[in-house]
Amino acid sequence: MEQQLKRLACLANLVVILTLCVNAPAQSGGNGSKAASSEQPATAPQQNGAGKGPSQENPGAAYQSATVLKATTRLVIVDVVATDGKGEPITGLTAKDFAISENGSPQEVRVFSFEGASAATDVAAAQPVVKIPGDVVSNIPTYKSHGALNVILLDSLNTTSRNQASARRQMVSLLDKLPADHPIAIYALTEKLQLLQDFTNDPALLKNVVANLKSTNSILLENPTGGPPPQYMGRIAAETLAEKAPIVMEKIVGFVSGNNDAQTDTRVHATLEALNTLARILAGYPGRKNLIWISEEFPVIIDPATRNYGSDVARTAEALANSQIAVYTVDARGVAGSGFFEADHPDTDKFGRNVGGRELHASISSENSEAIDAHSTMNNLAETTGGKAFYNLNNFEKAVRQSLDDGSNYYTLGYYPTDKQWDGKFRKIKVKTDRAEVKLRYRLGYFALDPASYLNKDTTQRAQDFGQALNLDYPASTALLFQAGILPPSPESHGKAVVNYLVDAHQISFEKQDDGLQHAALDYAVEIYSEKGEPLKTEVTSIAAALKPEVFARFMQTGFPYQKTFDLQPGSYVLRLGVRDNRTGLIGTVTGKISVTAQEANQNPVPKN
Repeated sequence: MEQQLKRLACLANLVVILTLCVNAPAQSGGNGSKAASSEQPATAPQQNGAGKGPSQENPGAAYQSATVLKATTRLVIVDVVATDGKGEPITGLTAKDFAISENGSPQEVRVFSFEGASAATDVAAAQPVVKIPGDVVSNIPTYKSHGALNVILLDSLNTTSRNQASARRQMVSLLDKLPADHPIAIYALTEKLQLLQDFTNDPALLKNVVANLKSTNSILLENPTGGPPPQYMGRIAAETLAEKAPIVMEKIVGFVSGNNDAQTDTRVHATLEALNTLARILAGYPGRKNLIWISEEFPVIIDPATRNYGSDVARTAEALANSQIAVYTVDARGVAGSGFFEADHPDTDKFGRNVGGRELHASISSENSEAIDAHSTMNNLAETTGGKAFYNLNNFEKAVRQSLDDGSNYYTLGYYPTDKQWDGKFRKIKVKTDRAEVKLRYRLGYFALDPASYLNKDTTQRAQDFGQALNLDYPASTALLFQAGILPPSPESHGKAVVNYLVDAHQISFEKQDDGLQHAALDYAVEIYSEKGEPLKTEVTSIAAALKPEVFARFMQTGFPYQKTFDLQPGSYVLRLGVRDNRTGLIGTVTGKISVTAQEANQNPVPKN
């Protein structure tokens, strides 16, 4: 009984805070602000920058919230790996040892830190200090490590089953030799992204996960097994059609080609969606993350006139870089020769046409062009994010091991670009050091996308992004960190279930407007599932908040509170809770549970005196 009273007292205190700080009109004269529910997108911010950490006004502040700084104050983060001639990491460098430029223009280093085994401190995720009532869940990462975290993405969507099996065998062999000092998480990409193993230092556990993974045939690959290419017709049928009905033959070829293009289009979008999801999942983990993407191919262009994915790839690369994810692409094929010279390859193409002489040359040329496109895309993602692309190598283990080791010791440099024109173009980054014996590796640039461009994003796509993040099949998103207390219905809540949110205010894109108030626009969501994971309903509330200076300062210390109530019938439920900043698109999600008794569902409101 005493614990219940304490919990109700905490709830009452939080409700008072919420009432004063979020729902009170600005002219009330109290320590409040104004807020209004709205289903319309908020107006674009002026990018004043309210992120936690160093700013143009306070460059000496501690660097703690990279995602927000990059989203709201346009801080560009560059992770630099420094090694000697033998590839051994070099420690002990200072900010004065580095010079950084963008498109040839010198930039001032405003953020500097070293991360590695010899680092004295760890970067901790910001955690609000206010205790909230209810069963508390949180998406704040608890796994911390000096040096880089490593994520292995086993891609069966873009890889034939033959090469999946080969890559899996070599991964098991590598994990047999791997010391327990590499924090690794393993994901798989099939039709969707799946978390197979969260971060762990246990090679045996990782080996077991990889060894038990089964090969799958991708329904979006023309030749999913990797064996002889498919044959749509034989030589005699092809010769007959070519002689007697060439128009029919042309239509068959066009139909198959169009179908393959449609499959590739779906495959590319599914892959980019998975990479963007990883950016949301890993954003809240401090420091560098090495994404080791083991895949066979990823074309950037199908038909230049109709399907060019350059801009989509650029946005995905930017999302990954903003989350401090360096991409290392490892070609699962190893050394890949022309399929036309393999023993089991027929002497005709898939339409039964002869591939000797001129036709063979044209077919090989087309195959080479496809390989170049795939490598070009992977190179683009790797170089833009600061990783490396490995292909045409038989030493698979060496490529993966180098990817794991890269960034075990690294320096973080940050600067505010002097060029304020955010035109979406690629900007080259160059980092130099006067130390002749030091070799530097870092991302070669970034796409100058306006952080506020999320407001101009297609509303359907924005809804899909949020809906996907709220799906139970996906791991929690950490781009926006928060805690939430879940309470069953009670008389105090008028018979409604309650979720008390507390968001890390440093990660919210606040804008100080002419009224002197700090404005923000957030979506709060509750996706309600049955105990078996069946979706039942979604509750979403949009708020537009305006905080007075004293309230804003307090929330920077305690977190930004919000209380959401909703009806629940008796039963047990799984709740997927989400928060989205409508100016930057940053999303946070977490999963909780609630059980409601018949008595709780029929609680009467507390009578007023």
